[in-house]
Amino acid sequence: MPPPSTSSSIDIWESGREFRILVFFSLLFDNHIVMLKHKGWRFRLNSMD
Repeated sequence: MPPPSTSSSIDIWESGREFRILVFFSLLFDNHIVMLKHKGWRFRLNSMD
C-alpha cells in the first residue's frame, strides 16, 4: 500500500495524461476541420469560375 502522497500524485499524473491526450486530439480535430473548410472554400471558388 503506497503512502497517500504518492497515490495522489500518481492520480494527478494519470488525469493530466488523459487531459493532454484530450487536448491533443481536440487540436488535431480542429486543424482537420479547418483544413476541410479551407479546401471546401477553394473548391467552391474554383467551380464558380
